[in-house]
Amino acid sequence: MSLSIFRDHDGHGKDDARFRDASSLSSCDTTVVPQSNRSLGPDLVRALAAILVVYLHAGVAYLNHPMPGLVWSTQDTPSSVVSHFFWSIELFIMPLFLLLAGFFAYRSWIASGDVGLIRSRARRLLVPMLAAAVVLLPIDYLIWLVGWVIDGSLSADRIWPPKFPRDMRQHLFGFAHLWFLLYVFLYCVVLAGFGLIRQRAFARPGEEATASVEPSGGRFGKSSQALFALACALPLIGTCVLWWAPEVVFGFQHAFMPVASKWLYSGTFFFGGVAMAAIDPRMSFATAKAERLIGVGAVCGVAAILLGQWAIERADSTSLAMEIGLVARVSLASLTVVSAWTTSLGLIGLGNLASPILLQRPQARRAIAYLAAASFWIYLVHHPIVALLHIDLKLVLPGFSPLAKSLIVTLVALGIAIASYEVMIRGRVLGRVLGLDGSAQRPAQTAEVTNANESTTTGLRQDSATPTISMPDRSIRRAA
Repeated sequence: MSLSIFRDHDGHGKDDARFRDASSLSSCDTTVVPQSNRSLGPDLVRALAAILVVYLHAGVAYLNHPMPGLVWSTQDTPSSVVSHFFWSIELFIMPLFLLLAGFFAYRSWIASGDVGLIRSRARRLLVPMLAAAVVLLPIDYLIWLVGWVIDGSLSADRIWPPKFPRDMRQHLFGFAHLWFLLYVFLYCVVLAGFGLIRQRAFARPGEEATASVEPSGGRFGKSSQALFALACALPLIGTCVLWWAPEVVFGFQHAFMPVASKWLYSGTFFFGGVAMAAIDPRMSFATAKAERLIGVGAVCGVAAILLGQWAIERADSTSLAMEIGLVARVSLASLTVVSAWTTSLGLIGLGNLASPILLQRPQARRAIAYLAAASFWIYLVHHPIVALLHIDLKLVLPGFSPLAKSLIVTLVALGIAIASYEVMIRGRVLGRVLGLDGSAQRPAQTAEVTNANESTTTGLRQDSATPTISMPDRSIRRAA
């Protein structure tokens, strides 16, 4: 699960606009917004999401309704409280990331173009993903083997070389928590492919096919009504996918290649973010309706969690198929999709509402910015740390409260991840190679655009010290 969801540099020295008022933009507007005036909302949501993702995995060992298909290193004393927290986070955390990933991918797409988008996302998504897959996934598998040996479900002679029983291999191998990076990259490829097709469709006779051709309505053309209709259709598409395969949310589809149902469902949120970036650049709807959105998300979320846990009891552990009727499937899918959309938008809105208050508190501002910068590293390395802590606490504190254990695992894992970020990544060569060092600071410039090539957790993050550039589209950038 990835944690970069906000501002972006396109890697070509062009800054993306962020939560700006479209009405304030003129055809020649190149205004540099001072750093002190920028929104802290994105960093706040990203920092909060980093903690929630760690807690999500910290609760896996204590679920009284374990996620079908999710193979873990050990299972400890179950807790209904931890289980409810886990499923509450599970409903919205990936939709939140995907919405904002799509939102800012669109901005980068406008700024850097089709090929530029693919290049920047390949560098910022695939490089860290492959590095983590080579180093961390083998560690994951060894920790899983050790946990199974301690639990008595596997003999010690199978630890090395690793030998997994047939019934354990079914859902064991895949990219684990790294799947998100691959999915987002593929969505960006689809987005860039759409742009290339439009370039050829709008290219004038005699012009090169690679020329940038942007109609007055932006890269999606003149029909804003069609774009709005598409945005409204996406939740319906997600509901249909979840009706057909509820295990997309209430199960773990683990593989090295994208799973069709999971890819389609996740894509509705990514391209929903893309549509929102084109329709509502400031996400003013989410900000204005934040409290109501959170309320609707909470009500629908509770109903979805209760119905989902009931459905899990009727799920096949191998195929993940759920033996529930049509009415239950439709209700579960509808409640889950509504909760995911409204909660995600509500959290974005609350982050924007809280930004002016936090900007007046330097210590809070610095802490949030630091945690946001470290969030991608936390996302990459926390998985094996959490699994190992589960094994340790089961041995050391066998009768301790599951809720307390989940909190201990979260705090210790966050502490280790942040310490390793400080020692290995921040200001280090490894951080620069992997594109994870968010510590570089550049003075704000008031008259020109800085050449920003900042790293990102999903390719959507910008250096906190870089000024925001109000630019309506790429054609204006060329003219400027």
